[in-house]
Amino acid sequence: MKAAIFYQPFDARIEERLQPQPGPGQLLVEVGVCGVCGTDRHIYEGSYPARLPVVPGHEFAGVVVETGPGVERFKIGDRVTVDPNIPCGMCHFCRSGRPHFCVENQTIGQHLDGAYAPFTLAPVENAYLLPEVMTLEQGAMTEPVACGVHGIDRAQVHPGATVVVLGAGPVGLILMQLARAAGAGKIIVSEPKDMRRSLALELGADYAIDPRADSLPDLVRRHAPYGAELVIEAAGVAETTRQALELVQPTGTVLVFGAADPKDEIRIHPYNLYRYELSIIGTFVLPYTMDRSLKLIASGRVKVDPLFSHRLPVEQTVKAMDLMASGEAVKILMDPRM
Repeated sequence: MKAAIFYQPFDARIEERLQPQPGPGQLLVEVGVCGVCGTDRHIYEGSYPARLPVVPGHEFAGVVVETGPGVERFKIGDRVTVDPNIPCGMCHFCRSGRPHFCVENQTIGQHLDGAYAPFTLAPVENAYLLPEVMTLEQGAMTEPVACGVHGIDRAQVHPGATVVVLGAGPVGLILMQLARAAGAGKIIVSEPKDMRRSLALELGADYAIDPRADSLPDLVRRHAPYGAELVIEAAGVAETTRQALELVQPTGTVLVFGAADPKDEIRIHPYNLYRYELSIIGTFVLPYTMDRSLKLIASGRVKVDPLFSHRLPVEQTVKAMDLMASGEAVKILMDPRM
């Protein structure tokens, strides 16, 4: 089978690989589509840790074509999506309900070969049956939406709250919809790309502003004189994290969702955290939220189809990485069948 493989920073190759064989408790999944995540680009650029060489791709859905010994919950022909994080189940974090911080965690597409290939393996306990109403394309979005659900859970959105989202890439557009579903009042999106601002408005934002042309602080204070109750950093940029602290009201929350470069730094005034009771909350992947994600997509509460901007064969993996870096794409789907 033909697969994309990351060997080292900026070194992606297309090679022939043997089709993997499922072991005990594993499914062999024929990949329908795999979403391109910002993490994939960071691995490609060398700014996110991974066990190289590796076949990338962790946001995928497909069809079970073979089951390993001991598999009973799924059968050949089932359409599934997969939680790519495989915890050990035995460490301190696993046994305290925080498997996403497992010290032995293995992630498909990061430590184990992923879905930029026609076939990939998945543990049966990580697989989720797709509702009949969902397409494989929608199924591939289950993982990023599940990450967003976890973030909104941590942010504790209050009904009627003013929410600012910095960045209208795929995760920003998902988080915006989840905030609305959780009861947010006004939603203001900051995004320099015209296409993404239009999508934000289409998906329910009240305002979408170009921060290069207009004053975001002025707009926020026009609708929330004391600042927003929640500011979501969804761009993965140090500067927008700093900006978020200037937009949030006293007792408000900044949710840091975007994956910035690990070397990035910002200056924070501890006095402001103390004086204004500000909360800065991080959020990382998706503990126990895949089921809720499936329901949100299947019900139409979170719309993912408008996010799809490109569909590429795995042979064009470098083009996908370049499109991600340019900001000219929204959600790219890799299709190993093309």
